[in-house]
Amino acid sequence: MRPSQRDPHLAEMWLPFEEGVELSRAGRPDRALPKLEEALAAGERLLGRDSAHLYDILEGLHVNYLFAQRYEEAAECGLRALDRAPAVHGAAHPRTGDVMDSTAQALRRVGRDQDALVLDQHNMVIQTQAFGRGHPATVRAAVNLAGAYLAVGDRAEARDYLGIAERGARVTDGVRPNILDRMRAHRRAIEDGVRGPDGRRAFPEFAPDREPEYRAAAQDGDTAAMVRLGTVLEKQGRRDEAERWYRRAAGEGVAPALGALGALLYETGRADEAERCLADAAAAGDVHAACNLGVLLLNDRRPREAEPWLLRAHEAGMEPRPAHLLALVLERQGRDEEAGRWFRTAADLGHAESSGQVGRRLADSGDTAGAERYLRQAAGAGGLADLLNLGLFLSRTGRPGDRGEAEQLLRRAAEQDPVRPAGLLGALLLEQGRPQEAEPWLVRAAGSGDVDAMLNLSALTGALGRPDEALTWLRRAAEAGDPQAAAQLRRLPAAPRRSRPWRRRGES
Repeated sequence: MRPSQRDPHLAEMWLPFEEGVELSRAGRPDRALPKLEEALAAGERLLGRDSAHLYDILEGLHVNYLFAQRYEEAAECGLRALDRAPAVHGAAHPRTGDVMDSTAQALRRVGRDQDALVLDQHNMVIQTQAFGRGHPATVRAAVNLAGAYLAVGDRAEARDYLGIAERGARVTDGVRPNILDRMRAHRRAIEDGVRGPDGRRAFPEFAPDREPEYRAAAQDGDTAAMVRLGTVLEKQGRRDEAERWYRRAAGEGVAPALGALGALLYETGRADEAERCLADAAAAGDVHAACNLGVLLLNDRRPREAEPWLLRAHEAGMEPRPAHLLALVLERQGRDEEAGRWFRTAADLGHAESSGQVGRRLADSGDTAGAERYLRQAAGAGGLADLLNLGLFLSRTGRPGDRGEAEQLLRRAAEQDPVRPAGLLGALLLEQGRPQEAEPWLVRAAGSGDVDAMLNLSALTGALGRPDEALTWLRRAAEAGDPQAAAQLRRLPAAPRRSRPWRRRGES
């Protein structure tokens, strides 16, 4: 808040604002946000919602929402700040451009690619006018604009602005590593391949039926063709031959070939050599290798080492897999709150497994509407576990019609898996008072080892007047190790002893 605005009558606005700023500087967006939200509410009440004097609060909220990965709120506050920026900084001031840049990032996260493109275009003009093309700020703006054009499918414009970024990066030392990583990732996305040392063109598209063409060019020394040929051979199961071509291209210094080699080595059980190859490729700027290295380290129970590589892959624009893997890395380190934010980031980028994770977490917290949104998003991918999760969630809402939809989902899942979905469907039908329909599903699940289905069958057959079957299912559940079944068996009265059909000696 500017000194001129620190009128004592506005203390209820600027005091929480200053507290929020200090918490933000200390790296605590979770604690800064409530203070800044309090300041904004007070400012809107005292000065009106459209006041230019709210700019600093809105910008602070925007930045902290970004840090907290709350992208919808970040986008809203960024756009509101930009409405006031010309009156505060000037329409062509680099600070205004910086807010455009970060707001565009937030808009992309929520799927508003066209709106993000417009802001990136304006920011490119502002930074170029302020600093020229050989400046880190302009390089960053050009990289972001290239990515924005890629997001809307315009490769030609993306190529032009990426060329500006690459030329600018060659004449300045201040470009951050994550921007250089994104630059390389955009180049691969544009060219869909790599260039050989002689400058020969890369193949624009991967096509398995072009193996003869790839082979001829690879034998002629084209490293891009070597990588393509290796990929075709690997997909055909001809791994030894693929490995030879990857090694040949890697020997020419082609990072994607080294990364592909590392992935192949890992799949064939040569983890130590794979790690070295992936680390070298990732260090050379191969984003896919950085992600695969993160997977290797995560699977090797080294989550702390995996974290920076996955973060690098995410920041370079490889979405949504690195965000999901980052969530798993953080979860394994016991950093559950951070993991939850990354699961949400990956879910908002369309990752089905993360969507399921977010949905379950929201359901556990009582956020029914939020849980349903993410669980439906996950189930849309058609995975068995996600169909089950949505079906179970709907079976418990108590809303009219939800149980019918839950039954349909569980039937779809039960057609794919004879065990858990069948048992859950049988239990749902029992709850609805449909025992005759439930029994075949429960038998199917129990026959495949589902202990819960065995217990439900014991109760069902007992209620239907079939005690021998009830006892049989109870014993099977106890033999499978279920303590509840074992306890019930112990409580049953002992069977009457048979009378002996013979006499003992000496008895009359």
